[in-house]
Amino acid sequence: MGRHVSASLILSTGAPQGWVLSPLLYSLYTYDCVATTNSTSIIKFADDTVVVGLISDNNEMAYLEEIRNLENWCQRNYLLLNICKTKELIMDFSTKQERNYQTPVINKSPVERVDSFRYLSVHITQDLSWSCHINTVVKKARKSLPPQTLERL
Repeated sequence: MGRHVSASLILSTGAPQGWVLSPLLYSLYTYDCVATTNSTSIIKFADDTVVVGLISDNNEMAYLEEIRNLENWCQRNYLLLNICKTKELIMDFSTKQERNYQTPVINKSPVERVDSFRYLSVHITQDLSWSCHINTVVKKARKSLPPQTLERL
């Protein structure tokens, strides 16, 4: 600031964990990581990324291609996708017969399909019900209440 200069810090890649500039730098770094079709979206918040795909007429090719594009983008930009934290949640509200969706593969590993997952502290379920999230919040709140308060409830 002004004529005062802080000591330099050399980083080979990345930014220190918890650093206030990390989300901003990640957003700038991933600015060009965008969806390639109208039926898919890539949603980014801090270092969390979600691929959302609308599958219509039983054609999931655009969604699977978007996942491959994201994987390729990450490889080109020296980012690793953590397959252990990668999940797939399918919301299918059609009243027709049950469909068998193809399992996406990232880095030669199949993506785990789940009935619910936590995104930005909100529990999202495949039926978009709030019960899982509410139960989790209530359980967490009960843990923070003193025991004598719980006895009165």
